[in-house]
Amino acid sequence: MEELFMISVELPQLVKGMDEAVVVSRLKHPGDPVKKGETILEVETEKAIVAIDSPCSGVVSQFDCQEDDVVCIGKPLCWICAENSSESEALASKSNESVKPFSLMDAQSAPQSIPVALAAGAEMSTLQTVFGKAAVYSIPSQTPASRSPRPIGFNPQNDVASAQTAFKPRVVTDVDLMDAPICDKTNERCSHASTECSCNVKRSDEVIVSPRIAKSVAMTSIRRTIARRMNLSVQTIPASTIFRKADVSELIKMRLKINRFSNVKASLNDYFTKATVMALALMPELNSSLDGDQIIQYADVNIGMAVDAKGSLYVPVIHQAQNMDILAIAAQTKRLIDKAEQHKLTLEEMANPTFTISNMGALGVEYFTPIILPPQSGILGIGATFDEPVEKDGKWEARKRVGLSYAFDHRIIDGALASKFLKKIIEFLEEPIQLIWKE
Repeated sequence: MEELFMISVELPQLVKGMDEAVVVSRLKHPGDPVKKGETILEVETEKAIVAIDSPCSGVVSQFDCQEDDVVCIGKPLCWICAENSSESEALASKSNESVKPFSLMDAQSAPQSIPVALAAGAEMSTLQTVFGKAAVYSIPSQTPASRSPRPIGFNPQNDVASAQTAFKPRVVTDVDLMDAPICDKTNERCSHASTECSCNVKRSDEVIVSPRIAKSVAMTSIRRTIARRMNLSVQTIPASTIFRKADVSELIKMRLKINRFSNVKASLNDYFTKATVMALALMPELNSSLDGDQIIQYADVNIGMAVDAKGSLYVPVIHQAQNMDILAIAAQTKRLIDKAEQHKLTLEEMANPTFTISNMGALGVEYFTPIILPPQSGILGIGATFDEPVEKDGKWEARKRVGLSYAFDHRIIDGALASKFLKKIIEFLEEPIQLIWKE
């Protein structure tokens, strides 16, 4: 008899601060052979979709998760029936469960009774698959149809507050309105809830007309992650936002001239990024985060860019942007945005941003309140460019302006310092030669 070990494949901490992920797809099934390093399933973190590989060669015994399940770090995703070797012994010794080696018999000589368990905590079902000469057992998975449906809409009968008060609202549906009397004023069926109703029937103040539900759409895993991160930001960061306008007339002229003679075509957003990077390099106290009662200031300026890629929000990162000129920033930005739109960003390309820029100018938004992405201490919102009349030398002329919105963590950044930071960015934008000048 061949001695085997049950090895659990657990969810690792793929990025710092991650505590859970969503199972996107299971690429293997119970009973399938698997080799070391072969992908078993894919999970989605707040950053990207990541493949989970098998730590050893063997046979997939069972899955402890379903697609779309939210799983926590350290939770077993599946179990591998691995051959006895020094490698599998080492993996088994690291398992949280004390799993003893067991023997698998030939299918013909297998006992009529099912073994107690193949893995710790498993409840065995009938013989499901026979792979080679080894009898493989697995756990019956929960089907989507067996999941309990989530309640939607308003149900006043289960509303605790309504049950505890004298006021008991009655929901009027479209079916109820079918039998309602014709209103004398509107000549339509009436629920008598309107104050303008002139029906002879006495109007009741206890009538509530519930809104019709068009459809109920489940949140995607990315949207759930965004919602969780936004809740964390609003609940833990006392943010304040300041707004200013910058004159970018000269910057637009300079950009057009440079792009005429350059192979890399820098966008206006690339110059905004360069100005932000230079301002952060001069004021490192704003390139920081809060860790307990310690303020961490970073030597590298890693700029995250909020990218809307077909309904999915990604934040690719330009690492060590303080060492890049405007053309290098433009080339890196284009590469990252292209990968984001193809949903091919890696974890390394979205790891460890120290400051984020969100540009909504293409959508016509002039000002907005950006939300800080923890654990960062600030985010710069860039609005649309618009024409504004400005008096210069006694004459009025149209100038190109852009709205800037800077949100900052007021626990570690004061309003005066935030104002100086935004002022410095504006100085770079209004004197754009500083953005390309090399000494």
